[in-house]
Amino acid sequence: MRALAALALSAFGLAGCTSAGFGKSIAEGPDGETYVLRDVGRLTVGSGDTMKERLLQDAEALCTGKGKTVEVVSASARDAIPMDRVPSAMVKVRCVSK
Repeated sequence: MRALAALALSAFGLAGCTSAGFGKSIAEGPDGETYVLRDVGRLTVGSGDTMKERLLQDAEALCTGKGKTVEVVSASARDAIPMDRVPSAMVKVRCVSK
């Protein structure tokens, strides 16, 4: 019975850790047109490139909402290493006039 309870608690605990990321953040540059978007995954499995693609979509939506287009300044991604490192991604973009 204890083993079953422990298994159930473990399953519920892991279910909360399967989202795309928990460390998503957006920082605005001093010029008001440059943004740095970052995301860090929860588990030591996953693709940094997938996270980077989502951040680029977020950047596109951010700039489009301002009536501008997105210009990628830089982008990077790190894949997870099982039992060692969580996935992460960072993009730096500039919103420019159309």
